Amino acid sequence: MDYVLKSILDMDKIARAKKQDAEKYRKEIYNNIENEKNNIIKDELAAARNKVDTIGEGFKKGADGRIKVISKQYDEVVAGLYKKQQENAKLWVDELYDRVIKL
Repeated sequence: MDYVLKSILDMDKIARAKKQDAEKYRKEIYNNIENEKNNIIKDELAAARNKVDTIGEGFKKGADGRIKVISKQYDEVVAGLYKKQQENAKLWVDELYDRVIKL
């Protein structure tokens, strides 16, 4: 009887040890999965940031080019207005002079 009881206790001890090993292995696998998930998320976020930065740089270059074009057009318009103002100022002076002289 003692032999049967001892055998049952030994089997129980072995079963508990196997259960503990299985739990330890399960936790290890779970931690590895969590670490892998975090690494994937980290890598995907880095790739997304790089893509956004690349797109942003493209938009910035396009905007900078557009600003240069608009600035050039603005400068041309201002130069044209200044030239017209100078021409008109001379005409106005001449016209005022003629009107004053004719009075």
